[in-house]
Amino acid sequence: VEAVKEFQVLVAPFDVRQGSFTGGLVNTITRSGTNDWSGSLFAYYQDKGISGFRDDPTFPGLSVGQYGGTLGGPIIRDRLHFFTAVDIQDREAPFSSSFNLTGEDASDIARTGFTLADATRFRDILEDTYGMTGIGDPTAPELSNPNVNLFGKLSYQADRLGLFELTYNRVDAERDILGRNATSTTIPGRLRDGYQLSNSGYVFDNVTNTARLKWTSQFGRGISNEFLAGYS
Repeated sequence: VEAVKEFQVLVAPFDVRQGSFTGGLVNTITRSGTNDWSGSLFAYYQDKGISGFRDDPTFPGLSVGQYGGTLGGPIIRDRLHFFTAVDIQDREAPFSSSFNLTGEDASDIARTGFTLADATRFRDILEDTYGMTGIGDPTAPELSNPNVNLFGKLSYQADRLGLFELTYNRVDAERDILGRNATSTTIPGRLRDGYQLSNSGYVFDNVTNTARLKWTSQFGRGISNEFLAGYS
């Protein structure tokens, strides 16, 4: 977000330079360095206690943090400038589901069909009798969603040759996935997926590297040209 100067939402793009997608398009213009040094820092934090806390045994906690900064300025005044930005996000929260076990037998049996003690005993049998380790437990696991976004941009003014801009963006993110919804034994026909233990999920991993070169030139008499090359 810190690297965005302005953006445009196009519902039905018709420009011949845009393609390889369907539907709308969000066109983003990134910030550039100038002859003046500039920088910024930001931090954001949220947890359950400051975001409408209520006693909910199926959602015991929340922790959201986001921080980063920007730095831009001249490498060669009036010629070569740079701009960089970093955005780091981290979210941790237990798996929230109406089928989470709370430890209250009557409530758990009504919603899930078994108690925390039943599920714990089943886990112990898997470990002690069958030697299965690292399977987790029947309580709500902590799910995390870290995200690191790095951005860099170089701008070079080459007089008659025009303006060259080289940008690079790296996104490295993960998301823990666990599915427990619609698995209650109290709902007829809903035994399809069973009840997952806390280590039965998976991690969705996403790493994206994007680079772009833009060359804007003027030829006089109102004639201009824009060259774009990108890699993802």
